[in-house]
Amino acid sequence: MSNHPGNDSKMVVSLATADYTTTAPTTASQIIDTRGYQWARFDFNIGTMAGTGIDCTIQQDSDSAFGSGAATGVSLPTLTTANDNTVYSLVINCAQHERYLRAIWTFDTVTASNLGVTCTLI
Repeated sequence: MSNHPGNDSKMVVSLATADYTTTAPTTASQIIDTRGYQWARFDFNIGTMAGTGIDCTIQQDSDSAFGSGAATGVSLPTLTTANDNTVYSLVINCAQHERYLRAIWTFDTVTASNLGVTCTLI
């Protein structure tokens, strides 16, 4: 790999943007293989939201099957209706975490939300 980040970046749609009415997405986001990359930036696109909140965090595992799904310690504060229609980013130093990452979320009492997640590897 070269040292120029523009030459060695990759963007992955971690969770396709969709309207999640009354329930959270039924699966965790796509598993991201970070091998060969130094940084992973997760962008959470939060659309219009109704309800009490969404908690978003990043999990890590050394196995692509995600047998343990340990926390990375990297998460967003609880998002509420005051935070809707906003993009939030979490940046992870890949050298300090396991090889595989994924975004997870829990919905508190959410009656509707648009949510999408992308990951850019650099």
